[in-house]
Amino acid sequence: MKDVIKLDDIFVKLDKLREETYILIDDQKNTYDNVNFININEEIHIDKDKINMLYIENIQKLELFEVKKIVRKISKIINKIDKSNVKFGTKIEDKKIVCIIIAENKDNHNVKDLIKAVNACIIKDKYNRYDYLYDEACNYLDNEFSKNNYCDFKDDICIAKRNLPTRPEGKKMGCCYNFTKIGVFGKRPRCEYLGDKGCTAKCIGCKLMTCDYIKVKFKIKDIILLDCFFNVVQKLIIKMRCFTPKKQIMKELMFWSFFRK
Repeated sequence: MKDVIKLDDIFVKLDKLREETYILIDDQKNTYDNVNFININEEIHIDKDKINMLYIENIQKLELFEVKKIVRKISKIINKIDKSNVKFGTKIEDKKIVCIIIAENKDNHNVKDLIKAVNACIIKDKYNRYDYLYDEACNYLDNEFSKNNYCDFKDDICIAKRNLPTRPEGKKMGCCYNFTKIGVFGKRPRCEYLGDKGCTAKCIGCKLMTCDYIKVKFKIKDIILLDCFFNVVQKLIIKMRCFTPKKQIMKELMFWSFFRK
C-alpha cells in the first residue's frame, strides 16, 4: 500500500459472512500495490494475477434506475469472480476490504443501498442471502413508518380509524385485523402475530399494504433489495402474503428460487 489511510476513513462491517469482511468508504481514491480495481462504471476486467476489488464512485446523485443497474452489474461481477477462483479483497489496516466506495457522505441513501447490495452479493448461502435481504427490507419499512409516523397513531388508534365510523372493538391497532379469517357476523379477528410492542411476524406484505389515508405508498419496485434480488414469483409472494410469519414466507421464497429473474 503506497498511500497512508486517513483517520476519517469509514470501515463498514458486512453481515452473515464466515470471514470478517468490510467495505471502505473514502472521499478519494488511494493507490494500492498489486490490486486490480473493478470499476463498476467501466468494462468488467478480472485479473487472475492480482487481488481484485470492487471500486464504486459517482453514485450519490444517481436516480433509482441507475443504482439498480449498478446493483445488477455488481452481482454479475461477483458471480464472475466466484467462477474464476481469483483473489478477492485485500487487507487494509488489518481488515479484509472487498469494495471501496468513494463518497463524501456515508449516510447518502445510494451509498447505503449499495453497501447492502454488495453485502448480499457475497453471501454464498442462498437461504442466508434471502434472510439478509428480507430483514434489511423489513427494517427499512419499519424505520420509515416509525420515523415519519405515517399512520399517526394516538392511543393505539390510527388516523383512519379516528375519522371513520368503525365499530368500537375494531378501532384500535389500525390494519392488524385479519381479513382472511372473517368470523361470525363478518367480524375480523385481531392478527395473531400482533404483540404488545408491535408485529412479531416480520411480514413485509402487511407493511406494503396501506389504506387511502396514507398518501405515501411503498412498492417493491422502489426497494432495491427486493426488486434486484428476487424473481417475479418471489416478489408476488412477498407482496401478497399478509398476516404470514417470515418463517413461512422464507420457505416459499426458497421453493421458487429456481424461477428466472
